[in-house]
Amino acid sequence: MLDGLNEEQYEAVTAPEKPILVVAGAGSGKTRVLTHRIAFVIAHRSAPPSSILAITFTNKAAEEMLRRVEGILGARLAGGMWVRTFHSACARILRQYARYLGIPATFTIYDESETTSLLRSCLKDAGFDPKVISPGWLRQTISAAKSELISVTSFFASLDHPYKYELSRVAEDYEQRLRAAGALDFDDLLVLTVRLLEEHPAILSELRSRFRHILVDEFQDTNRAQWEIVRLLGESHRSVFCVGDHDQSIYRFRGADYRNLDRFLEHFPDAEVLKLERNYRSTQVILDAANAIIAKNPRRIEKRLWTSRTGGSKIVVYEAANEHEEAAFVASEISRLVAEDSYRYGDFAVFYRTNAQSRSVEEALVSAGIPYRVVGNVKFYERKEIKDVLAYARILLNPADDQSFLRIVNVPKRGIGPSTVDKLARAASAAEVSMVALVEAIAAASTPERSPSASKSGLQSGIDISQIGLQPKQVRAVSELGALISELRAEASESPSVESLLRTITEKTGISEEYESEDTPEAHARLENLDELLSVARRFDELADGGYLDQDLWAGAEIALGRLAAFLEQISLVSDADDVDLGGSEVQLMTVHNAKGLEFPVVFVVGMEEGLFPHSRSMEDPEDLEEERRLCYVAISRACDKLYLTRAFERMLYGVAMQNLESRFLEELPESTVERRGFYAETSARSAASRRGFVGGFQSPRNRLTDISVGEDVVHPKYGEGVVVKVTGTGEDAEAVIRFRNHGEKRFLVGWAPLRRATTAKGSVD
Repeated sequence: MLDGLNEEQYEAVTAPEKPILVVAGAGSGKTRVLTHRIAFVIAHRSAPPSSILAITFTNKAAEEMLRRVEGILGARLAGGMWVRTFHSACARILRQYARYLGIPATFTIYDESETTSLLRSCLKDAGFDPKVISPGWLRQTISAAKSELISVTSFFASLDHPYKYELSRVAEDYEQRLRAAGALDFDDLLVLTVRLLEEHPAILSELRSRFRHILVDEFQDTNRAQWEIVRLLGESHRSVFCVGDHDQSIYRFRGADYRNLDRFLEHFPDAEVLKLERNYRSTQVILDAANAIIAKNPRRIEKRLWTSRTGGSKIVVYEAANEHEEAAFVASEISRLVAEDSYRYGDFAVFYRTNAQSRSVEEALVSAGIPYRVVGNVKFYERKEIKDVLAYARILLNPADDQSFLRIVNVPKRGIGPSTVDKLARAASAAEVSMVALVEAIAAASTPERSPSASKSGLQSGIDISQIGLQPKQVRAVSELGALISELRAEASESPSVESLLRTITEKTGISEEYESEDTPEAHARLENLDELLSVARRFDELADGGYLDQDLWAGAEIALGRLAAFLEQISLVSDADDVDLGGSEVQLMTVHNAKGLEFPVVFVVGMEEGLFPHSRSMEDPEDLEEERRLCYVAISRACDKLYLTRAFERMLYGVAMQNLESRFLEELPESTVERRGFYAETSARSAASRRGFVGGFQSPRNRLTDISVGEDVVHPKYGEGVVVKVTGTGEDAEAVIRFRNHGEKRFLVGWAPLRRATTAKGSVD
């Protein structure tokens, strides 16, 4: 249990049962420390496995941690632990105690696409154009309020927005529709758990008694609500063991707050702080680069990563003329290393700051015949055929879920168009029932012998169909749908497994038959995806049969429905990081955010340019720039053996050609760690300042034309005459968008671009 731990790890694993903060550097073995800590507490401190609550941030990390603990203690001793993500743990707690908050135990969890769709409806009903007020922006704003435990009304009132009060009412409407549908969004899982613990002392006491030992991984990525959950559950017994790292906090845009590490130390003043600085992943050359970059961030607990791995290749900084040359270099290096150094394609990863950058890399890999996989592109559970089948399953569990009903109302096509749906929605609203309940009642009234379970949906069959305004053909289509739902509900109550229920849904709804009749490559791919969904369900059933499912969480519900609820909960909480295929036979392409927690023998980070990495949005806020630096630290520290950092002097992105300076992060690399390559490699002998002056293939002195304004005519040596259409920033940091006669719009950093004023009249290009 303790063999093989280094001195720092041993101290952490055997630390007293008190507040412990382990500051774990990248690749320092934090997962090993957490799993051995759990095993140590169970075996040497006589803690029952059921008293352990271990929190991770991805399902894969949770599975890996559980597997490792079982490897140390055996499955019997490890059984009963809660090793889950925050959202999964909160979902399970709410399933058990939902009635205290007036929420059904079979609540549906809406993912991002479903919450965005619901908000789009709310905006339209409030008279807003979703193209003007983005539903995605509104979702993120509501999420920010909830993660900070601030009421949505108060949060909107504090915004500098012309429609903040109207949007506050839209947000309130959104919340009401969620509750009417018996649904929660991801943030509700956290917020309502906090509310449950604060408003019901008896439940808090019960959970504190159960979870006597709390362990949290990636503590720097927690938000305010997650910190409150840890505090509330742990402040009585104080056996709270948190592992985190200021330097790897990269989810500020999701509400993560690395200051929770400081809050932990403030709330537990006697907490012990332990550091893990020995790295087992990377060469010292790579670590020296990571240390140099992160050292410039002021607000962090100081540490310096080191390794016993001597030597190692220098970091290759490749400077390309454009994004196509950059991508071609990536592809050629992968091909060379596979041929010469016995690497497999699965050993390589390409990171980028924004998803839009993947296009040129994908094109180069295709041309070179290199297999690849884009992580987070179209996730399995977001594919149409998968969401359709799961929507059927969700309305069987939760008939109030109108969003899921609207998804399947005409899937497969059954002649129920928008006008029919609109009439059904108005009738359901007037009767104060769900649309599922309404269509089942229509089926019962039309063909009572075909809808034996319609009364379970909450509306008796005594309904006057003529008052709804449906034509006979529409009544027939709606009745058939209602009868189908009733039949599937009866099946769900008696189904021996989730797999058999999902198979029944794909067959009886006609979804499988529709794709089979299409007989196209795309349809065959969709059928294969449906088969994979059945495989996932089969694996879940095996775990449930093995005793891994807490059936008591759905007291009073049929076991089959309880199992279905657990399955839908599990797949609704799958993250992008769970989509990574480690050890596969394909090059992995992903954003740096998705790379968190992973490692690869060879890593390429493309787009190392000012305005891209660090991103232009971070330039005005020091805290945002610090996060960009942490993001770069994370990217570099994913590499085990070889690291490539590439940049392009000109890049077409979002339809605009940009000429950016090299990233400040490249300047901060110790020269002893770097080998420069590319057409401009001769600049390596010059200073970093002069190297930044290379724009468009020639060295230009810093441009002093920093006071240009919109409408002014300028001349560029390559693109000719143009007119300034947009200017952001000031002085040497100003950026300008210029429209040229023959080359369209292009974006420049004015302080560096080789521009001069034209002698023609203002605005002449237009």
